Amino acid sequence: MPQSLKVPATMAHFEESVGFIETHLRGAGVDEKTLTKILTASEEIIVNIISYAYQDGEGDFEIEIEDHPDRTTLSFTDEGQPFNPLQNPDVDTTLAANEREIGGLGILMVKKLMDDVRYRFLDGKNTLTITMVKGA
Repeated sequence: MPQSLKVPATMAHFEESVGFIETHLRGAGVDEKTLTKILTASEEIIVNIISYAYQDGEGDFEIEIEDHPDRTTLSFTDEGQPFNPLQNPDVDTTLAANEREIGGLGILMVKKLMDDVRYRFLDGKNTLTITMVKGA
């Protein structure tokens, strides 16, 4: 059964959001290496939602966690500006920092840490879903 948390998209709710994920995953027996990867990716996604989703006002975001025998999936949903972080090409990390475009490192990190990353915009909502295969 999925577990979910909906909170205002503000930094005041960052720790609560990360704590919800960590508590659920520890309770589900996720190993430390997997937990660290999922938390790192989740923190990046949460900060991006808080920072960019609601440029013209306030809004909420929701985290939904589904733990299956073979995988763990987290979905992050907001009703902010439509934005697909997967549509841009990956940052060229072979270039010097001052030669790169600004932005894009966070989503690259999420894509490298997770086994699957998907985006959809449906019914006015952005949803970014990350999946980690267990034992991978």
